[in-house]
Amino acid sequence: MCFKPKVTILIPVYNGANFIRKAIESAIGQTYSNIEILVINDGSTDNGETEKIVKSFGNKVKYIAKENGGVASALNVGIREATGDYIAWLSHDDVYKPNRIEEQINVLNDLEDKTTLLFTNVELIDENGDVFCITNYANLIGKEKLCQGVYPVIKGTVNGCSILIAKECFNKVGMFNENLKTTNDYEMWMRLFKEFKSYLIEKPLIQYRIHKNQDTNKSPYIIKESNELWVDIIEHLEERQIEEWGFEPFNIYMDLYFQMFNSKYTEACPIAYEKAKKIYERTGPKVSIIMPCYNSDKYLKKAIKSVLDQTYRNFELIIIDDNSTDNTQKIIKDFEQKDFRIKFYKKFENDKGISKSMNKGIELAKGQYITRMDSDDIIIPEKIEQQVKFLNNNKEYGICSVNIAMMDNLDNIYNINVYPEQKVPSEWTFLWTNPIPNAPCMYRTSIIKENNIKFNELKTAEDYDFLKQLVTKTKIYMINEPLYYYRHNEKSIYNTNKKDTFKTSLKISEEYYRIVTKREVPEYYKFLTCFYTEDNEPITKDVEEIYKFLEETAQSLKGFYKWTDEQYENVQLDILKLIEKYAVYKYLVQRYGRIRADFEEKADEESSIMRLVRRGRQYLKDNGIKKTVRKIMQKVKGKIWKK
Repeated sequence: MCFKPKVTILIPVYNGANFIRKAIESAIGQTYSNIEILVINDGSTDNGETEKIVKSFGNKVKYIAKENGGVASALNVGIREATGDYIAWLSHDDVYKPNRIEEQINVLNDLEDKTTLLFTNVELIDENGDVFCITNYANLIGKEKLCQGVYPVIKGTVNGCSILIAKECFNKVGMFNENLKTTNDYEMWMRLFKEFKSYLIEKPLIQYRIHKNQDTNKSPYIIKESNELWVDIIEHLEERQIEEWGFEPFNIYMDLYFQMFNSKYTEACPIAYEKAKKIYERTGPKVSIIMPCYNSDKYLKKAIKSVLDQTYRNFELIIIDDNSTDNTQKIIKDFEQKDFRIKFYKKFENDKGISKSMNKGIELAKGQYITRMDSDDIIIPEKIEQQVKFLNNNKEYGICSVNIAMMDNLDNIYNINVYPEQKVPSEWTFLWTNPIPNAPCMYRTSIIKENNIKFNELKTAEDYDFLKQLVTKTKIYMINEPLYYYRHNEKSIYNTNKKDTFKTSLKISEEYYRIVTKREVPEYYKFLTCFYTEDNEPITKDVEEIYKFLEETAQSLKGFYKWTDEQYENVQLDILKLIEKYAVYKYLVQRYGRIRADFEEKADEESSIMRLVRRGRQYLKDNGIKKTVRKIMQKVKGKIWKK
């Protein structure tokens, strides 16, 4: 049986001559035919202009005039007069997409519960009807998790003109509260979503107009009524209810605090804040963010603000100051007074250094997860939430990083996704290079503390060394999104000590190899890594010997980390790339003598090398893996890529 219920579209209007025509036209233009359109004139005082426009549509709409009583009273009149099975509200300044009703009826047709409340995403338009934003209500959490009880209303994802409501629902919850001038819609949604199921259609099916003459911008009642509404909502929102939705109560109360703060609802704001604070004091933070700093006043405010803007709220920000002599400490203290999640620790004079700062932060950390952030960098709002979500759902991983983008001193972003996406397990790549960005890493605190892992006092590469200690205990994953903006500094320890960094990194890599393979490092090992320089005396071996070594190493790591067959196959492919790189290295050494590991990056000064590398890659592309391996095994001197 075909499901084609009648839908009544209600258009309440008061002095709406500026936009009412487009609203009515969008209702008439619906692709769903079984509709009626009621326009309720709420006592307009514009010399009949609104009435004239409405009546120009003739019998396509039903016109109802009443004395002014507010939008709630106009909607109640419309509901009582409606002959449809379902009610759809259309504000006189908004616009329906042509398929708005049809899309919702099609969804209802597939749902068993026909009283389910349907709401949609929204296009925001300006006074001229130009779209400037499209909502994405289910972003990050998904529509199933969103559509739970009154959570969509609290989250602010319910636009009243997008809802399709079975008329019988009003028999249970009652009519709009006519005593409320500005919050009658939210108050009604709270009642409806508490009693009935909801469903989000992710398409934007209405256009919601933002303009200066909206009632919410002009009404003197808005602040008072909103405060009263939200005070009632927050006071009656229980932790148990939030947990049933699958969320952390602290995060929800902190979301409400910031929502109330930004809306200037000064009565509701402290109630949400105190509820969040009590939970925090009782349960502690989920994530500890450690921020070492020294003379960071130029960028520190931006760094801290990016932390406070995180969509995941349940964290502590531990700022370790290394005896700054600028305004750093004043900036930290100002933030600390405003947010109980910020913890300031000033180090002693004889306790300097980044490693000691990080170790102190780990000692102070109370969170289930630990992450680090440099005091001149910026993190994207979803960064912490995405990492927590991954680690919560993947217990076999103890490290989760994110990709990075580079940022200059003027906050210009460049070189997005610095680290290439890789299918090869990072535990394998760790042998040859630092496979993931270290600054944005998030770690399981239990692994660090149970194994007494600390930052060693190294001049450089201390983060790579710390990661080495962890990766022998757990597995690594990188979210391939640039959620961390890393500020490039030519005077950084890394940039001013590259050779020392390479030497230290090579020692770390070799130690890692010994731990996971239980074997000694061969003399040529460094030339398979990215850590050799022109200072290193070249060592060339038969490619066949290199291939055998890599196969044995892969077997050892497969057992150590319990790789899947797919992961091991990806490592096999990476072995071929390493062989290719070594073969090119061997040829270049014969021709040019000592070379650096970054020879591929020196296109301008060594164009012949780049041409050789490109020829090798083209040969692999044209001839496939097997033929390329055979070619490598031939160990032909000279132009090894000539067909």
